[in-house]
Amino acid sequence: MRQEGFTLIELLIVLVLFGAIIVMVATVSPAIALKSKLNRSVNELISDLNFAKQVASSENCYVSIIFGDNGTSYTIRKLTDITNFYIDSSEMEYETIWEKIKTARPLDGDPFFQKDEVTDFAFSSTGLVRLFDISNKEPARIDLVIFIKKKQSAGDIDFSKKIKIYPYGGVSVEE
Repeated sequence: MRQEGFTLIELLIVLVLFGAIIVMVATVSPAIALKSKLNRSVNELISDLNFAKQVASSENCYVSIIFGDNGTSYTIRKLTDITNFYIDSSEMEYETIWEKIKTARPLDGDPFFQKDEVTDFAFSSTGLVRLFDISNKEPARIDLVIFIKKKQSAGDIDFSKKIKIYPYGGVSVEE
């Protein structure tokens, strides 16, 4: 007489398989979430760069991107007087010269760049990228490395992307 159902061994094998799947998902999901957060931050920065170029073009002025000293934010400002392109970045705080448009903190206060690896710059009304260097009159290429780093129990999870801003306003993103 044969009884229907599962043996204890079969049930244990199924439980072990489910446990293995749960462990794999639990270790992979933080990495996926961080990668997604980095992608959102990069997309926000690119959107803000395009917005800055649009403002510069439509209002015939320079629009600057100034990166915060702590690596957590950047500020978009527009020049109020097109005849005075102030090169000294300390002048950025004076609202009469550079009007603040937006300050962004893409990772909610977590660092996403290193200050010594980014360069403050401005877009002209024609889309040219200019450094705040009075001796350099030529358009400049800017390379930004945006990263996300979190300490996990198994070690660091680290993702980064490189954003290139070309002298005539083009933008590309590399892994």
